[in-house]
Amino acid sequence: MAEYAEISWGDAPPRAWRRAFQGLPIPAWRWYARVPSTQDAAWAWVAQGAVEGVLVAAREQTAGRGRAGRRWFAAADASLALSVVARPFQDETPWLSRYTAWAALAMAEALAAWGLDVQLKWPNDLWLCGHKVGGVLVEVRWSAARVEAAVLGVGVNLRPEAVPPRDWLDVPAGSLAELAGVSISAPQLAAAFWRAWARWRVHLPTRAWVRAWEARLAFRGRRVRVTSQGRTWLGVLQGLSPQGALVVRTAQGMRTFWHIDRLRLAEPDEGRADPPCS
Repeated sequence: MAEYAEISWGDAPPRAWRRAFQGLPIPAWRWYARVPSTQDAAWAWVAQGAVEGVLVAAREQTAGRGRAGRRWFAAADASLALSVVARPFQDETPWLSRYTAWAALAMAEALAAWGLDVQLKWPNDLWLCGHKVGGVLVEVRWSAARVEAAVLGVGVNLRPEAVPPRDWLDVPAGSLAELAGVSISAPQLAAAFWRAWARWRVHLPTRAWVRAWEARLAFRGRRVRVTSQGRTWLGVLQGLSPQGALVVRTAQGMRTFWHIDRLRLAEPDEGRADPPCS
């Protein structure tokens, strides 16, 4: 990687962004005042040969997207919207399922610098005080039998204006400012995220990485309702398998989930208070 943060084409970034990325060992980064989606901007860069670690950020997203085709709301100056490019190793296909948690864990660790204990609601939500405050979207493109690239997108609600309209939501949502009373600089958070993301890069296949993920797992030890492939299970969320799948103890025994449609707290846990924000 380069010894400095190279600013590639894009809009001229504000001074705060240039200052936050100064000295960061990132190959290159691009900032846009307004863009339909940082994911699309990152994929356009991939088509031009972008290397692993390059990052795209935007002040405002007009057509952001989330998991399962949902829209992702990103109001100007109220959220952090970024995408980072990964170039999977030749033998890394078995670990692609960990890319979502890779980005989520990196953002949770970045937010810890502001004193926030953000949890990870499996598989892709950033969770604080019973509310979704951010999410991750990972897109992968293949070339023949191997992965050409992956783009890991992350969005974080910094201020109340970033919270989507209620009819967009399927879970309670909030912002860091309203839930925890913190004011966080988007460029500083982006730089902290990139450092954590890069630090975990070579550890994805390790048990230590899974333990770090599990330590931040939301709803652990609580009664949950899991919907997957048209069926619903009730049980207690136990944690993660050694491979990173969700493990739930049901009345019929332990079940391991690799893909879910919905994860919710179930009675009586849905009325139990979440840890206070501090």
